[in-house]
Amino acid sequence: MNSKKYILCLFLIGFPYVCMADNGHLIATAKTELHRLAVFAEPWPARIGEIDLRCIVTDSSGNLLRNPELLSIPFEQRLPLHFEGQIAIQYALDGHPQSPIVIPVLPKESMIYAHLDVWLFLIIGLIFIILREKLAKNGTRRYPSL
Repeated sequence: MNSKKYILCLFLIGFPYVCMADNGHLIATAKTELHRLAVFAEPWPARIGEIDLRCIVTDSSGNLLRNPELLSIPFEQRLPLHFEGQIAIQYALDGHPQSPIVIPVLPKESMIYAHLDVWLFLIIGLIFIILREKLAKNGTRRYPSL
């Protein structure tokens, strides 16, 4: 393999969220006779700040429905979270009240911890570069004809 393939492999291993395209973390589901609901939250776990909630409603055959009369909350909303603890969202699906969605809200995290995977990827990459240089220098001392 050439160096471009190594770099691409390291990039894909170190940054898996670049390769994902989803609606977030599934936090609730509900079902009536005619419809099914899935509620997603991003980012997860929820922390003080903002959270995106997305609702997907399908009929019994799996067709996506966007009728605002089916759901008492918006299909997509940005919800501000100001306090630590829990938040409960009441909603109704197809006119039937459902059990509330309870979202635990955690304290805000530090920037270093939020991007820990990036920091680890950079540190491990730096260690590999240093080891490669050290081994290349030792190879010329050990085998002078090379």
